[in-house]
Amino acid sequence: MEYYDGETYTGHWKNDLRDGEGILKDKTGKVLYAGQWKNHWPMKNGEKDEEH
Repeated sequence: MEYYDGETYTGHWKNDLRDGEGILKDKTGKVLYAGQWKNHWPMKNGEKDEEH
């Protein structure tokens, strides 16, 4: 899924929400978050880029 700001999400979905394993990247391909999602929100056990 590519968003209007150029960010992309690749991973699992449930009821049209990010849910399960997934990766969110910015428009340059830098990983913003990689890990578990629940109801469209990242869970604490993933890896985040601390700049965002």
